[in-house]
Amino acid sequence: MSAQATIMSTQSPTLSPHLTCLPAELKLKIALNLTGNLKDTHPQKNLRGLALSCKDLWPCAQEALMHAPILQTRNAHLLLANMFRYPELRSKTYSLTVESEEPRLLNSMVEVSRLPKIQVGGRIISECIQEIQRSRINPKFKDAWIGALKPGVFHNVALLLPLIVVMMPRLKELHLGGTALFNIPCFLGLVPEAQNLVRDKDSDIDWDALQFNHLCAYFSARLTVVEWPVDMRYTEDLDPMIKAQVRNLPQVFPNLRKLVIPAGMLSTQPLSPRLLPRKLETLILTRVDRDDDDDWLVDLLDSIDYFPNLKRLEVYYWNNRRPYGRAFADTIRAAGIEYYEYIPECCYHSRRIANHPWMYTPTEINLVEEALHNI
Repeated sequence: MSAQATIMSTQSPTLSPHLTCLPAELKLKIALNLTGNLKDTHPQKNLRGLALSCKDLWPCAQEALMHAPILQTRNAHLLLANMFRYPELRSKTYSLTVESEEPRLLNSMVEVSRLPKIQVGGRIISECIQEIQRSRINPKFKDAWIGALKPGVFHNVALLLPLIVVMMPRLKELHLGGTALFNIPCFLGLVPEAQNLVRDKDSDIDWDALQFNHLCAYFSARLTVVEWPVDMRYTEDLDPMIKAQVRNLPQVFPNLRKLVIPAGMLSTQPLSPRLLPRKLETLILTRVDRDDDDDWLVDLLDSIDYFPNLKRLEVYYWNNRRPYGRAFADTIRAAGIEYYEYIPECCYHSRRIANHPWMYTPTEINLVEEALHNI
């Protein structure tokens, strides 16, 4: 428990003393049950309500919020400010979910909004620079990163998000399904298409020196759950429906147990023991929408010995199409692997479900999609 969570006042003008006098551990457990998730319209609103209802419960609510924060990229500077103000809470975070407002994928039509702009003050930038200076990263990269951080209007949250991840020493789960790949530059080194990326030469940021992939060594080996972005753009100028590959997953995530990833990032590569981490137990494939994806699933079944720890396979089709059918599912189950697939009746109307279909039951998806379809 943090110092704030242990020191509790007994005075409360709004709540019963029976609640405020509970042990700090029990208060924290109550707060954790109110954290919410992305399935809510406004996740964590109940937790905020708890924090506002009584000053005695605010420390527990704050600590609960840091266990598994859901971060909108436009609020990256606010989370950093909280981490600088309460450094003891950094070690409380085991899961981080990153959400963005761009792009919007509706009815297979692409509506690309402008990248969010955020106003970052000089104090936060100064603390970011101090944090980077204390790190043990490559000096050239360190200088380039510090040189790119200037107070004012920020167009590139990609300069802030890697620092947030590195500052969470006990992070185990990283959920990126609701953001774009270019917002997480740490992982661009895993995408071959991004290696020859040509940046804007007129930019005042030295992108060539900003090799964020070096930061993976500081946190990736700890991760046991990774949800890859559905939006696979490695630069904001590309089509959100672009296909890209991801490689070297076993080397970067040696302890990965659960992987959620668009099928297209794997299906264009031959299956081998080097494709997926050997310890992987659950593989969730989203945006399955091509014959190549189906063929790859058959190859996966033939190569199942490459992944001895695989226990569950989930497949989420991007549109209404006919999969391989019961024989395919029965063969997978006969191999001792749990199998689940979801086929939408039409296509995804809800952006939240399109980004994280694995979080919802078929009933929930169908009800939401039917409601949106009738609007």
